Amino acid sequence: MIKKFTNAKCLILTIVLLVLHMTLSTGYYAAWAMSQRKNNLNQSVSRREVTTDTKIQTLENKIKTLMNVLEKREKDATYKHTSNKKLKNLVKDIKKLDKDILKGFSKTKKKLKKQNISPEILKRHDQFVKQYKEKKESLLSGVNAIIGASKSSSLQSSKVKDLKKKIKEKWLPKKFNPLKDNDLPQKRPDFNPRKPEDYDSVTPAYEYSTSSQSTNKLNSLNSYQSKPKDLQETTEIQITPEIKELAQQLDHDPVKIYEYVKNNFDYEPYYGSVRGAQETLWQKAGNDFDQASLLISLYRASGIPARYVYGTVRVPIEQVKNWVGIEDAKTAASFFATNGVPSTAVMQGNEISYVEMEHTWVEAKVPVTNYRGASADENGKGWVPLDPSFKQYKRIEGVDLKEKVPFDAKGLMEKLEDNATIGTGGNSATNVDQELIKQKFEKHQQAVKNYLEENHPNASLEEILGGRKIKQQDYSILPLSLPYQVSSVNQEMAELDNSFRQQLSLEVKNSSGLKQCDYKGSIPDLASKRISLFYTAATKEDAELIKSYLPKEPADGEEINPEDLPDSLPAYLIDVKPQIRIDGKVVATGDPVTMGTKQDFYINFSYPTYVGDSSSKVHNKVTAGASYALTLDTGKISNQQLNDKMSKLKQMKKHLKEKNFNQLSPKELAGDMLHNIGISYFSELDMFNELLAKSTGVRSIRLTSTAVTAMDLKVSYIFGMPRNVSPGGLSIDVDRDIHSVLSITGNEEQRKNYNMVSGVISSYLEGDVFEQAFGSKGISTIHIFKCANRQGIPLYTINQDNINSVLPKLEYSEDKKHKFRDLVNNGKVITVPKKKVNIKGWNGTGYIVLNSDDGTGAYMISGGLSGGKLIDNLKDVIGESWLISLLTLISYKNLGPIGGYIYTLHDALTPNFMSYKKMLKLTSDQYNYIKDLEFVATCISYIGAATALLAITPFIPVGASFALGMGIATYFISSLIKAYKRTLLDIWTFFLRYYYCVNLNNKFKQIKV
Repeated sequence: MIKKFTNAKCLILTIVLLVLHMTLSTGYYAAWAMSQRKNNLNQSVSRREVTTDTKIQTLENKIKTLMNVLEKREKDATYKHTSNKKLKNLVKDIKKLDKDILKGFSKTKKKLKKQNISPEILKRHDQFVKQYKEKKESLLSGVNAIIGASKSSSLQSSKVKDLKKKIKEKWLPKKFNPLKDNDLPQKRPDFNPRKPEDYDSVTPAYEYSTSSQSTNKLNSLNSYQSKPKDLQETTEIQITPEIKELAQQLDHDPVKIYEYVKNNFDYEPYYGSVRGAQETLWQKAGNDFDQASLLISLYRASGIPARYVYGTVRVPIEQVKNWVGIEDAKTAASFFATNGVPSTAVMQGNEISYVEMEHTWVEAKVPVTNYRGASADENGKGWVPLDPSFKQYKRIEGVDLKEKVPFDAKGLMEKLEDNATIGTGGNSATNVDQELIKQKFEKHQQAVKNYLEENHPNASLEEILGGRKIKQQDYSILPLSLPYQVSSVNQEMAELDNSFRQQLSLEVKNSSGLKQCDYKGSIPDLASKRISLFYTAATKEDAELIKSYLPKEPADGEEINPEDLPDSLPAYLIDVKPQIRIDGKVVATGDPVTMGTKQDFYINFSYPTYVGDSSSKVHNKVTAGASYALTLDTGKISNQQLNDKMSKLKQMKKHLKEKNFNQLSPKELAGDMLHNIGISYFSELDMFNELLAKSTGVRSIRLTSTAVTAMDLKVSYIFGMPRNVSPGGLSIDVDRDIHSVLSITGNEEQRKNYNMVSGVISSYLEGDVFEQAFGSKGISTIHIFKCANRQGIPLYTINQDNINSVLPKLEYSEDKKHKFRDLVNNGKVITVPKKKVNIKGWNGTGYIVLNSDDGTGAYMISGGLSGGKLIDNLKDVIGESWLISLLTLISYKNLGPIGGYIYTLHDALTPNFMSYKKMLKLTSDQYNYIKDLEFVATCISYIGAATALLAITPFIPVGASFALGMGIATYFISSLIKAYKRTLLDIWTFFLRYYYCVNLNNKFKQIKV
């Protein structure tokens, strides 16, 4: 019998599959491969261990200890006498430390004077010391006031509250809580668009082409005449070299161009202009606006006038269901409004008959002399209506392997629960037998493989999992009518304005909420660009001070000695200014701020005017002096974008190798490195999500998402003021991972399963992306869970039913427990280790916060990151990123002495992109071998196994769905290792190439370089 440990089941499945995923992951093998490769490089790079000002750090710890004493005193009246003794000892300790700290300040001032530092820098030093003295005296006065008021309980209580407030609000760094508004990074869209309007219809130009008008009458109609702007480029209509070439390949033929867009680009229901023509071409998908932009671009590149037409249309529900790929009528009708499209279901009786929506299509002026009944101008041309986005699909049925190769989920669960360590009430689990679950899954994988070999030896992944293809339309002439009813036409447009565009605005604010700098642009313009937030020295004096800490330039032909790099910088002496950059160009600069100061960075997504929920804001804390890059994913990271990055990396590597340092800048190097990490993360996640959607029976559309990658700084504070900064490594914070997910059949559990599995995979990749790139240890929530299980630390699931019994068992601060309680009270389910884990010297925790209704959530790690970070003391990565950060601050232009030094870092970053050629040397037979054997068996075996687990534990809110996700991710990768006998670093690159380049028939041999 299966024991009724409902939460334990969840935790067992979570722990085991997370552990197994980690063991066989890309990052694990990438780390090994990178370490082997790096051993062959000239390792001249090393870095001294970062240290801090010991005395100041000790003082900070004393202040925290004081805070703990005061809090305990408030809660426990019997602690009064003991606390007075502790307070007196703390006063003695602080006074002793103060003497040493003031001596250090005096030595620093003498050193600054000796270096002939500018008077402004010396003034900052004196002001900092003055503020330190004032706050220290205030602290000591506050403590002595508490001790002196010991005879009056009420007075003493008042003094304790006053000092606590001052310490918490002014003297200790404030902790950032990204979840305080109950808004989680991974979420579904929650738009509230208005109903479609029945406009006072205008008469579009194409109406006259079918109304038997005379040529003179047509010439007198203003709207019928093509104008220069009908051939011009706009934000969306980009006549790039690639689009020009494509138009030429299609012979500039209006029929061929229309067929190409209609037959090759998937429709995705979201609202507004997002991708523009070029990005739509790259992604091979888009909504009505974006496919219209691509068609118009190809027409204008061919000298054919074309415009947008916007209005309200009515589409029969059966066509809608096929169009969006959803079988349930109600769900299909709601897909549009869910994604912000003004739309409504039109009922006939109790049944949905039509969907009425606002929609965009195209009109183009083409030769119509051979069109029966069409009116033409004096040149034989007329306007015709065209909608490239409206299309119908042919469904591809998959194979039901759940029935053919069943998985014994019940037997597995019984054995796991018997052997695991399960806490009281089933609320925690650890010491799960990972070897057992590995054996069971591998056995099932082999059974699936055997079945496929015997029954479907030549089947592609799509033929196994199922899918759909666009029904191809062949036209001899362009149609003169649209394939649906047009209720009204609102306007014709040669270009879109901002009321139809999704937009992005960036703001940097100081602690008082005053705006430092800001920038606003449209998503179609920014989609594939490198967006960065850098800091630069505020003045020449600041730049010179930073430069004085860098090693002196060695003799010609030599590189700097990394041992001479500074461990830290005196942040309190340095002012920096924030700069927002787009593809390296400065578009906004802020006011000076002390280095190490925390600032608020807001990323605001604004939606077109007609969407009810007009904006969505992401809030981050950034450190003045660090470097940040913003990566956007508007649907998926296209292969062309990856190729473009690969070309730039190759060129940059060439310059570094050949010492053409005048061709490079630190900001360019830092921006590309950070942006590449973000692109790598999203590209891999998009691939997994595509497979996951097929396996869970949902339609998933990614809406504009973002990740912030950073070269962090570690800040040492004194009384809340930045004192020193040192290198903090690399991190990724996925602030917005938004999908519109609907079940094909209307089953809400399928949507929930997809969201939870996608979340687990995304969390794993947040750490793994660093392991893939650098071959060093990355962490994320999922990595932390695996280590907790290995260290015997129980993993708890907390909900409203058990929070009062579980929360006291957790070994975290009262502040963190309070945050957990707030989240649970707001309907969230939390999964968290009992206490912090230690991973290679990093001491922290991670936890999952889930919306119990739909499975979306947040995957958090210590420091307020919804993401992952690089934690290894990997000397070349941490040290060189620190050097790049310093050079970025002073706008260093000549990379001569340090160019060779940073070459190793760049070389470490590029294998994901640079190994394409190696990967493409595989023969067609090798591709087909993977396709027919391990590849398909891997995916399918875990779909069947995890589905069986769901069947026996339908009441578990988390665990079984986690099992599904980790099963797909783990064995999808691990079996490919066996098939290839090569490192997973190259396998990962193969995934990307397969996913974006393979043709519609999945014939690997047709992959083009």
